[in-house]
Amino acid sequence: MSGEYPGCQETDFQGDLDANGYATLGDAAYVALSRLEYGVSGENPISCLEGDFDSDGSFTLNDAAFVAEAQFDMADFPWAEDHGSSSRQLGMDRRPSTRRLSISITKKSHQSTAQLQVEVQASHAAASASAAEMDEGRWKALSMQFTGGRIAAVKMHHGSPGQITAQHATLRHSGSFFQAAELGGGGLDWPTGLAATVTFEPGTDMDAVEIDHASMNTYVVQYDDPTCVHGRRSQCTTAVHYGQSEPGHG
Repeated sequence: MSGEYPGCQETDFQGDLDANGYATLGDAAYVALSRLEYGVSGENPISCLEGDFDSDGSFTLNDAAFVAEAQFDMADFPWAEDHGSSSRQLGMDRRPSTRRLSISITKKSHQSTAQLQVEVQASHAAASASAAEMDEGRWKALSMQFTGGRIAAVKMHHGSPGQITAQHATLRHSGSFFQAAELGGGGLDWPTGLAATVTFEPGTDMDAVEIDHASMNTYVVQYDDPTCVHGRRSQCTTAVHYGQSEPGHG
């Protein structure tokens, strides 16, 4: 069976991706941190399916969200049918909307502390080759890389405090990125509008900070069919949209 699923071991088939002997939400945390590491080094630390557990063609933070959902029978791993489970992902009846969205930034300077901030927004826009685009007005996972600066903090503007996990890292040469998604297994997605406020270290030259649209760390993940209601009886497929191209579509 491992030949059918490249790089996977028996522990992976049991949902124990971090090989600690148990399948827990810690496996989702492991996948999330692995994607963060991949974003910095460019070397994928996950061999099983190269981290693409949600089968959308790319390794993104949504794969960590997918692993968390699998803990609560809200998602099925690609090998679930081979292990006697019934895969319920709805991948054959997609009705994607023609409405387009893009992610953008608004630069602001915090007057009281002199810290420089970037507000990340998901807003309606015409299709553009220089923006990470979605088909519908909700997002499930979000990642953005910036051309300069070092991120000090990320504040999410959806959900209850801590409900969305936001992680950030600084690249080896220049720039930094953050990634955010709900990793509690609920399969939640979020509306358009103000998504996050990203605070950079004091003294950052904000004129040099822009979205790196060409980076593999700039993407948005959404449910493929906006009419699909994700749950134990109806598991919805996802699509990932990158800044300049769309290499993954599950």
